[in-house]
Amino acid sequence: MTTSNDIPLASHPVDRAAHHRTDTAWLEAANLRDDVLVFLLQKGAPLVQMSGQNLVWLGPEFSRLPGLEASVFLGVDKAGAPVFAVNMGPSFKLEGSLLQGAGEFTDMRAAASGLSPMEANFAATARSLLEWHRSLLVFCICGSESEPTEAGWKLVCESIRLRSVR
Repeated sequence: MTTSNDIPLASHPVDRAAHHRTDTAWLEAANLRDDVLVFLLQKGAPLVQMSGQNLVWLGPEFSRLPGLEASVFLGVDKAGAPVFAVNMGPSFKLEGSLLQGAGEFTDMRAAASGLSPMEANFAATARSLLEWHRSLLVFCICGSESEPTEAGWKLVCESIRLRSVR
């Protein structure tokens, strides 16, 4: 019998920990933890080791990189370590950074074929969320800017949010 765990992009390699998405204090502390796991994307392409077999994983040192644009909280792993994906701005260059020689940003379709099911799940989820943010910079109903909230899993229109508070 086939279950969702047998399908790479449907498997559940991580507890999505949705209850932490609205806890900004927890999220800020999670980014600083020694066991935090972070991988990078740029223009929808994940940073993959030169061998093409794994994502390049970072710890809290990711915060020293210039050009961080947006992040999404993907959940916690089996050991309880928080997992984030960070989108790097277009001006970020691997050359001259602390990641020089660690890997390269690789087209998602090409990268997914070499990644483990767990890493492919992470990369696909992060890419989907970050591309959604990019494509909906302007809210379709009123034309106001949209803002990611709930650790990247929700977009809100500031105009509508202000109207609902009144």
